[in-house]
Amino acid sequence: MPWLLVTGRRLATDRFRALRRHFAVAPANQFQQDGQLDRWLDVQSALAVLSPLERTSVVLTAFLGFSNDEAARILDTTPGAVRSAMSRARTKLGDA
Repeated sequence: MPWLLVTGRRLATDRFRALRRHFAVAPANQFQQDGQLDRWLDVQSALAVLSPLERTSVVLTAFLGFSNDEAARILDTTPGAVRSAMSRARTKLGDA
């Protein structure tokens, strides 16, 4: 189980990096028409202010739709820690 959790976290990190590279090398005018690049840069800069636990909690719950209990099992922590991380993340994202 620990191997699975570490592997899942690393795969998620790799996916974020791949998306960052994709948007970094894409022609700027390709994304200017619908504001897609601006939205990605907003999300990227907002997630950059979060700690790894906060960022992973946000991705698992808000983006992927896992419950706090499911996210806690994936992260090998307690549901309270996930709720706390989400609360801190909301505060930081509200300030960003």
